[in-house]
Amino acid sequence: MKFENINKTFTYENGLNVKLLDDISFEVKEGEVTSLLASTGSGKSTLLKILSGLELEDAGNRNETKACIIPSQPSSFPWMNVTENILFANDKLDDQTQKKLVHLVGLEGYENHYPNNKSLGFRFRIAIARALAVNPKIILLDEPFAAMDQKTKLEMLQLIVDLNKETKTTILLATSNLSEALLVSQTILFMKKGSTGNLPSEKVEYSSTNISDRMNSSSYSEYLTSSEKLAKSFATHQSFTISL
Repeated sequence: MKFENINKTFTYENGLNVKLLDDISFEVKEGEVTSLLASTGSGKSTLLKILSGLELEDAGNRNETKACIIPSQPSSFPWMNVTENILFANDKLDDQTQKKLVHLVGLEGYENHYPNNKSLGFRFRIAIARALAVNPKIILLDEPFAAMDQKTKLEMLQLIVDLNKETKTTILLATSNLSEALLVSQTILFMKKGSTGNLPSEKVEYSSTNISDRMNSSSYSEYLTSSEKLAKSFATHQSFTISL
């Protein structure tokens, strides 16, 4: 899945034009998790909005890829229970598919619970199920773990890995946390403010799908070192969070 020559310029009230995205190109392999590692203010949220069709490029083009975006604060309707939230995305789902989605996101037994007093992790699970309900070509995640405590974050990272393994859903995670990117991705894309052209990337591979095993592996330590070096050469290492 290739995205090529993406440009976005913002014009402010004083007439100043700021080129946020300059001819950005990259590839996301279908059926894999790819992370876009980028600092705050580099344009990653704008890029995801363009990929989802919520934002137009400079030329007025709208992306036609069937994409579903989940923002940093996962949205759900507090007056709807889990099942109703999922059906809001697609009211044509049969009972078997509903149950499968609930199972995939780990909400079995919570079908009649409401998200209004639940954790970010609970609401994130609902958001993932709703995204899957519309059978998107790609799911876009915009810093969804930033406000979560470490325990919840690790659970959600494991959810993403398990979900990808079982469904082969294509996922693009935008994050400023290197550890998040390393633990869930098969590929990491590096972007900084002022990036232009093809984004540099690094491949990641583990023998285990267990997040704890990955964190304690020599591979993780090696990737952490090599990714920090790549980030440093890309002049962005000061902008990233390294640990969870």
